[in-house]
Amino acid sequence: MGRKRALLIGVAEYDSGSGFTTLRAPLNDIRLLRGVLEDPKLGNFDSVMLCENPDRTTLELAIEQFFRTALSEDLCLLYFSGHGKFPQEAEDAHLAAIDTQQDWMQSTGTSAGFVRRQLTTTICESKVVILDCCTSGAFAKDILSKSGANKPKITEQHFGKGTWVLSASSASKNAYERPADEDSPSEYVSYFTEAIAHGIRTGKADMDGDGKVTVGELFNYANKRVLSETRSSVGARQQPTLSRVASDGELVLAANPSPPPVKEMRPAQSGASKKRARALISVTAVTVIATAATVTALNWPGSSKKSPPSPPASSNAPVKLRSWKRGTGTSVGPCVAQAGSIYCVGHSEEKLYAFNADNGKMKWEYQLDGRPSLQGVPLLAEGAVYIGVSIVGASDPKIETSRIHAVDSTSGKRRWVRPLGKLALEASATYSDGMIFTSDASDAYGISSKNGRIIWKRQIGGGNMAAPITDGGGFLYVASGYGLMYALDASDGAVRWKEKVTGGVPTTATIANGNVYVGTSNALGSGKIHALDSTTGSHKWSYSLGEVEDAPIVVGDLLYTRTEDGKVYAFSTQTHKPKWVYQSGKGFGPRLTFSAETLYVSGDDRLVRAIDFQSGKEKWTYRSAEAADLPTVWDGTVFFGASGTLYAVNASDGKLT
Repeated sequence: MGRKRALLIGVAEYDSGSGFTTLRAPLNDIRLLRGVLEDPKLGNFDSVMLCENPDRTTLELAIEQFFRTALSEDLCLLYFSGHGKFPQEAEDAHLAAIDTQQDWMQSTGTSAGFVRRQLTTTICESKVVILDCCTSGAFAKDILSKSGANKPKITEQHFGKGTWVLSASSASKNAYERPADEDSPSEYVSYFTEAIAHGIRTGKADMDGDGKVTVGELFNYANKRVLSETRSSVGARQQPTLSRVASDGELVLAANPSPPPVKEMRPAQSGASKKRARALISVTAVTVIATAATVTALNWPGSSKKSPPSPPASSNAPVKLRSWKRGTGTSVGPCVAQAGSIYCVGHSEEKLYAFNADNGKMKWEYQLDGRPSLQGVPLLAEGAVYIGVSIVGASDPKIETSRIHAVDSTSGKRRWVRPLGKLALEASATYSDGMIFTSDASDAYGISSKNGRIIWKRQIGGGNMAAPITDGGGFLYVASGYGLMYALDASDGAVRWKEKVTGGVPTTATIANGNVYVGTSNALGSGKIHALDSTTGSHKWSYSLGEVEDAPIVVGDLLYTRTEDGKVYAFSTQTHKPKWVYQSGKGFGPRLTFSAETLYVSGDDRLVRAIDFQSGKEKWTYRSAEAADLPTVWDGTVFFGASGTLYAVNASDGKLT
């Protein structure tokens, strides 16, 4: 059995007059990747060598020695993070070392032809090349399929078990750096590298649950994560690419640190590709916020400044027992339920659907004119369903305009459509007192629910996927991707206060007991729960834990949240310490909701779980055919989508009869 070896090259600094800008991510990239590759529970690599800020001679010598000293049964992984360029006059794309001159790339840069020669002359059987630089798709193409008289012959003998090239971007597009915290530039990493490391570290790249992460699975996971994050944060579409030559089967790169138990690996009943759509939930104890999830999942109307409703207590009132599952013919995203209907986003068809809650039959479908947010949940208020979409520009795919649709909840007919900005819309919407609130990658909006007129627009910068929330008393709270929490005047968008929250990018917040509770996550796999004074923004307390995916849920003096590794936490808002921790299945995006003294959580292990909110003890589990989306609860029934199927199970015992 051969060795697993890696050479990780990061170039962040460049000579004066080179024409290249200094980068913040490359050295962090190679250290982040080294961590998961060296970990014996993850990559379990025998050797990981770092090459930091090399000149051209050092860079090329390191690559040549790396491949020439390989044995036939080795797995060789070459990684580069830095500037890449495809000069118009050059035959090859090039990588830039610290002494590379942008105007003289052919004589001072490292060409794809050089790397190709090392790949074709080495005897190692399995080769992986990961390129995190602009126009890296062009470099990958030149490595594997160069035309011209001097093109070396690529044969099975040379490539053995195969060569895989993972590129951060296409041949003509940029790759971007991902800030983890505005005040900590040392935490900057590249979106693509962060996604690769995250997929390995969390095991989420193990798409089929067999305990192994293959190169193909890792790319598919990273591709989705990069597309989603860059759309919302930089307003552009970074599209990774994968190329492979003479490959024989799948190449296993790492292990899943927390594979599903054997008993959970039974064959699925039916299948369609998994969809990991984020959904947003916000439930409070004292004040109910009319977000997409709370208004619908718990059948509460929109909150009011004059008389905010309270959450329902335990009740002996009879509920209708219903259970069914129905194929939908589309990939079912987040759903909400109210008054006998279930409203779901169909991502593959770009539609909005209404189903009968008693039997799952479709009531109507509404054709959207763009891509609905993977993170957004439909909002129900004033007899309408509100949903945001993003539309890719026909002439320039980097340009995405956004719109919000208002659809009559009974008939499925359009009420109005309002164009917003020139950036992708990834957040859910929120309702309060005749206004709809949402945010894109730059601005927050206050919109009339009656006619869609934009009442105000406020720049917050670095917008992320977090939905704005209201307190029913005139404040609107919205998170910025720069790590800031804003309190705005709901009537005109004026800034009441803004406060820095450490630990990464904030999630959707929750208002309860006079506090703003918000979670954060960063590229290094950690995060925090923060409590801020809702009136002044002053920081009260914080608690460190893993990456927070869900908006906190507050019931009495207990706060509930879920981290990206699948742990559900119950915190005391008095002692600021966990009361209990429950390990659920992992799942990308928020998967936690609450109703009638029960927490419901879904995961990529295809299980939906019901948990007692006081003890953390499991009440029941239900297995679906595919990874389930955020559960929504109405009238004694738990509804959730799982790829092409919509489920309704009994909330008391989780049974489907």
